[in-house]
Amino acid sequence: MTKHSIASTLILAALVANNNFAFADDDDNNNRWNTENDPHQVISNLETKWDNLPLDGKVNTTKRGWSDFYWSQDKGGIAYRYQSDSKFSDDKSPSLTGLTSTQANVLSPAEKADIVLGDYSYSITTSERKRNSSHAPDWRGLCHGWSPSANQYDEPQTTTVKGKTNVQVTFYTDDIKALLAYYMGQVSDGKVVQVGKRCNLQRAFAFFEKEACDDINPASMHLIFANLIGIKHTGLQGDLERYKQVWNYPIVGYHVEVQSMTQAGQVSNKATPGTAKEIDVETTITYAGAIDPTIGTVLDKPAITDDSNIDGPVHSQLWQTAVYDYTLELDYYNHVIGGRWDDGSDRPDFLWTIEHKTPNPQSGDKATASFGRLFQLLGLN
Repeated sequence: MTKHSIASTLILAALVANNNFAFADDDDNNNRWNTENDPHQVISNLETKWDNLPLDGKVNTTKRGWSDFYWSQDKGGIAYRYQSDSKFSDDKSPSLTGLTSTQANVLSPAEKADIVLGDYSYSITTSERKRNSSHAPDWRGLCHGWSPSANQYDEPQTTTVKGKTNVQVTFYTDDIKALLAYYMGQVSDGKVVQVGKRCNLQRAFAFFEKEACDDINPASMHLIFANLIGIKHTGLQGDLERYKQVWNYPIVGYHVEVQSMTQAGQVSNKATPGTAKEIDVETTITYAGAIDPTIGTVLDKPAITDDSNIDGPVHSQLWQTAVYDYTLELDYYNHVIGGRWDDGSDRPDFLWTIEHKTPNPQSGDKATASFGRLFQLLGLN
């Protein structure tokens, strides 16, 4: 980058930071969702009538929505030996010949998988060590695998497996969570539906991707929460960091507080044409936060919340919340047709779902087949 371009970029950033840089909207009065924000992508029989939309909802969090480590790339992904916190680039996997259970039980989730599959070349482990780097940004990991796993699978229990090597290997809860995260994030070909574009820029430069960094449409978000969580009691995933970094979390609950309501003849001049009523709401979502690796289950133990005084590593279930303020626009029949964010409100970057697809051990794809056999050994479905 030249000195001239660096100076120009810094000037633009300063203008934005001081609110001296404005962009004209192509259509200030169209707050309907566009194709990328269409909630019908997630729910085909979408309920849009306000009177039928629950003001709160949650999934069964006694078994699902579990917290976990996001298996960051700088730690080695699922090749991370979390019990010893060793540097993955220095680790050497032991020979399977003469391997004991005591030796195997403290290895990484990837190494344990290779052992019970009888893979003497440690294919999964080798692949993970190549995929990851100790120099990677600390936010990069497998949150896109952990978050759907926590929504689709009951929290796994510790189990002992004897695979092809005849070595008894204990898979602790976090070993299995790691393998689920890897499968969902790196192997599964289940259909992904995303609502809202990803913002790829830091906050100071977000105006370069205005559409991607300004969505998700709040009406679309509201309808997805109400239909999936409120009506179907099904969780979903969201990147809750609006800008460049991606932090996917399993969203398991929401609660809506109506702040005010306007009738026909009183709607704002910012409203979408056809709006007969506006409802100002504050919605609080509940989601499982990321924690440090831990051997045992967490949902059956006392949880930590946003209000807890967290100091040091977290090995308990972590419930977190986010608050969103916005206006919903309703037509004459009380159907939600659009929405707009309140100034200064936080918002997710995007929401998404993924099809539940159990790996087939007979698959022609080597990774899918390996995880199919692994799922059978671990009793996953």
